[in-house]
Amino acid sequence: MKTVLRPDNPFGPGRHGFAWEHVPAGKRCHLDFGCGSGRFLETLKGKGFQRLIGIDAALEAIEAGRREHPELELIHSKELAPLPFADREIDSISLLDVLEHLVDQQGLLAEFHRVLKDDGVLIVTVPGLHLFSCL
Repeated sequence: MKTVLRPDNPFGPGRHGFAWEHVPAGKRCHLDFGCGSGRFLETLKGKGFQRLIGIDAALEAIEAGRREHPELELIHSKELAPLPFADREIDSISLLDVLEHLVDQQGLLAEFHRVLKDDGVLIVTVPGLHLFSCL
């Protein structure tokens, strides 16, 4: 990775460290799609967001996240669209190693385009190809 990591980055090198560096501070609303229990969202609290939202298809992860991080807005949903947000409502979106698992990738990205502000930031990571990728 070529991203310079600030000393306050809680993750270090890797997809979460990369994403954390690129989530803009001081914005109103961030969405983490495929949030699991909300660990990544939890670290964004120090960046000054008014609203931190996570969506995940795994009910168990969402329930655990609600217990561990009650201040986060965690939503269980197996549906990709429509997202429960108004047009241009979200300042930034993270999608970390999720896109490759979806059948309707274009549909989800179109929905992100709808809800993301015109100057919004979309951060997407996918696994890199390596010797064992075929497994």
